[in-house]
Amino acid sequence: MAGRLAGRLGWGLLVALLLLAALRLVADRVEPDNRGLGPSPCPPGEPGRLGIARLAFLTLAGRPPGLRDWADLCFYQAQNARITATGRWPRTVLIGDSIFQYWSGFDPGFFSDDRVNRGIAGQTSGQVLLRMTPDALALRPRVVHVLVGLNDVTGVNGPSRPEDYRNNIRAMTTLAKASGAVVVIGLLPPASGKREDRRARTIATIRDLNGWLARFAREEDLVLADYWSPLAAPDGSLRADLAADPSHPNAAGYAAMKAVALAAFAEAERRIPASGRQDQGSVAASHFEAVAWSPPSTSVTAAKPAITSARKPAVTQAR
Repeated sequence: MAGRLAGRLGWGLLVALLLLAALRLVADRVEPDNRGLGPSPCPPGEPGRLGIARLAFLTLAGRPPGLRDWADLCFYQAQNARITATGRWPRTVLIGDSIFQYWSGFDPGFFSDDRVNRGIAGQTSGQVLLRMTPDALALRPRVVHVLVGLNDVTGVNGPSRPEDYRNNIRAMTTLAKASGAVVVIGLLPPASGKREDRRARTIATIRDLNGWLARFAREEDLVLADYWSPLAAPDGSLRADLAADPSHPNAAGYAAMKAVALAAFAEAERRIPASGRQDQGSVAASHFEAVAWSPPSTSVTAAKPAITSARKPAVTQAR
């Protein structure tokens, strides 16, 4: 009996290995050509059933197309090229994860040729860092707004250290300031994640990161946009009436965020000299400074935008 079972297992393993080998051979033929460095590394879009079938097959074969473009550098490449060709540069670029990307769906009028959205769902701070130059700074904005971190907290791309996140934010800020842009750093909106067993940890980690982001904004004289306060429930999760799901705002949530963003952009515009771009020296000498941030202990039902200044302390007002 045992010998017969071992024989069946052996045959099953052999068949599985042969199928895997066949998958890899076919994958070599259907996978887009990889020529390394070149002028057009992004494959053309392949809509419809053929594209879905190719994607499914390559994923089963262990070669998901996402591995070819880990940072999604191709995602906005065509749009960026059109902007470059026209020479009509946006004044403000928002770059981050799904919180920004989904904003366009809930409030498309918030964005325009002067204010462009470069959010990509599922991205971590490391991926956004790699996109900072092609998707933001290459568009010559006067204001760069960064909001990313939830996917770092939940480990979408695997585990990482808080210091890794902090280093990525530091690097993005350094690049943006070196380009002459005013940097707006967003506090992470409240979220509890998809897993109930990690709810408390997710909420606590977001609080910790927001505390660091506020301190970092103060140290670097950055504009701070507090999205946490108007959206947070008493336990630190996303308020149910403002939530599309436990991690993302709904239309009402984005309306609350819009008020915060517009106030932050107005403050950033104030820091741009009348001649146009500010130089790095004016950024370093700015009077705008973030004060220490800590989450409120009570629920916020509606908030006026929280902005920060060395002359006037940050205020999160609730009605």
